[in-house]
Amino acid sequence: MPVTRLKVRWIRSDEDGLTFEFCALTLNLDTSWIYDIVDALLKERNIYHDNAIKDETIIAGMERRLELLGKKVEEMDNYRRNLSNTLISKFVAIQNRKTSS
Repeated sequence: MPVTRLKVRWIRSDEDGLTFEFCALTLNLDTSWIYDIVDALLKERNIYHDNAIKDETIIAGMERRLELLGKKVEEMDNYRRNLSNTLISKFVAIQNRKTSS
């Protein structure tokens, strides 16, 4: 008995490892364009996968930049604190000289 239909199921896993059916198609094999559809589905899957990898790379880069920015903010805050302490010390020294004179 020849096969006349093909069922294509696209099952996907989420971050927690759970799977769900993303797409299901039943195709008649008596058409000559069945291979075009399967090819298009595979290409679409590859595009989706490539985009997911790019997105993960972009997110990782942004996280790294935020981390570096946080460190820079800490450095600037320390610099500000040191500058403030230095200015206060100099002001006190000037005031002490004025009162001593």
